[in-house]
Formats: sequence, structure tokens, C-alpha cells
Amino acid sequence: MNYKPLSQSGQSLVEAVVVIGVVVLLVTGIVAGTTASLRNIDQGKTRSLALKYSQEGVEYGRNLRNTGWETFQAKSGVLCLDKASVLTAASSGVCPVNVDSVYTRSLTFTWSDPTMTILSRVTWNDGSGEHKSELTTNFTKWR
Repeated sequence: MNYKPLSQSGQSLVEAVVVIGVVVLLVTGIVAGTTASLRNIDQGKTRSLALKYSQEGVEYGRNLRNTGWETFQAKSGVLCLDKASVLTAASSGVCPVNVDSVYTRSLTFTWSDPTMTILSRVTWNDGSGEHKSELTTNFTKWR
């Protein structure tokens, strides 16, 4: 009995296709992971800036209080605070984008004797929707 060895020429082609498929899957996973990491880094930077601008809003309110309680106490409602620290009235309680062409910063003054509450709000929109950073603080006449 003479047995002929089976032809193996097609087997190496199948192995090559499997290896290429595995490599494509690995590269796709690496690219997807890197893309997600870069997006998270960018969102973190944006969030950090928004928090910084919210803190600046609270400090602006503190400076208003320190310069004169009567003027400070007269503030009420929603006011817009731009990057140059100019305070303007909000149109129907809504502020336009006023910081870095990305963020909207507003200060909401609420008087409840003997305390002035300030809500510093920074909002922004990106591809994943609307976001906000809010800080609230209470001021009293301490001098």
C-alpha cells in the first residue's frame, strides 16, 4: 500500500488569514482604547477649566462683598460674568456664551436676611451633551 501525503498548500493560506484577522482585532482594540483615553483627557481639561471659572465667580462675589455691603446686598437674580470680569444682566435669566467661546458663566444672587447666597454656574456643550460646574457659597455682613 502506497499512501500519498496530503497536500498542505491550502493550509498555510488559512493560517495566514487567521493571523491577519487576529492582528486586525488587536490593532482595532488598541486604536479604540487610545481614542477613548484621548477623549477622556480632553473632557478632564474642559471640566477643570469650568471648575476654575466657577471658583473665579465665587471670588468675584467675595470681592463685591468686600468693597461694599450695601451695593452687594442690592444684587439679585441671574447676572452674567464674562472672562474680563464684567458683570451684566442676563436676558430672561439666560447668559450667552461669554468665556473662551465655549463656556457660559452666570452668578445667581439670592438674598435671605442676613445671608446672600451666590450660585456660580458654568455650563458648556460638547459632543456628548450639556455639562455644568456649580459652586454655591453664603456671605454675611462680617464687618
